[in-house]
Amino acid sequence: MRIIYGSYAKFQNVERIFKINNKTVMGFSGELADAQYLHELLTRKNINNLSEKKRKEDMYTPQHYHSYVSRVFYVRKNRIDPLFNNIIIAGINSQKYDNNDDNVLLYTNKNNDDEQNEYKNNEEYKEIHKDDLYIGFVDMHGTNFCDDYITTGYARYFALTLLRDHYKDNMTEEEARILINECLRILYFRDATSSNFIQIVKVTSKGVEYEEPYILPCVLNSADYVYPSTLLPPAGCMW
Repeated sequence: MRIIYGSYAKFQNVERIFKINNKTVMGFSGELADAQYLHELLTRKNINNLSEKKRKEDMYTPQHYHSYVSRVFYVRKNRIDPLFNNIIIAGINSQKYDNNDDNVLLYTNKNNDDEQNEYKNNEEYKEIHKDDLYIGFVDMHGTNFCDDYITTGYARYFALTLLRDHYKDNMTEEEARILINECLRILYFRDATSSNFIQIVKVTSKGVEYEEPYILPCVLNSADYVYPSTLLPPAGCMW
């Protein structure tokens, strides 16, 4: 939840996951202004889709938005006016789980969903088939692909290996949460400009659910931090 420009932590407590519709979210790394522009673009597309749809199956899915974003980035690159972002589009790629497709959220603000909370709390979660889950990646050149898990930024170097080793099909929410926290903890240790104040967003049969941000416990109790290198015995080097 921190926006970094180089080594400068410019903005604190900024949400980096935007809601597009009831079953789609957009995460980003890179330029904040470009991500906000893209969010407004997708929001307008969602509103147009809602006004023109005749049945639930006409609603755009995450796959639609993923393809659309890749075309937008490719066109902007060819105009030598690229959007400096890596984008992740994720959600449920089917409308058969959605009993309430009328909710439109213009900007990311979980407080706008308060009117739906009572209805959602009384509704039972539906089990979602793995084939109906979707997560796709788009870079600033318009390159796109989808996978079971996707990372951006430093996570491509440090967290991706952990995900490859420990990810498995049909993970429980608790198992996924433990794995995510471990990946974020490793990233916090490796990046001096990162933050351990994080937020998790879930896409379920009830819609997009923003959890309250929390501080990830990160204890730096390594001996390297307790004893400075100047106090360590010589390592065979001479000055």
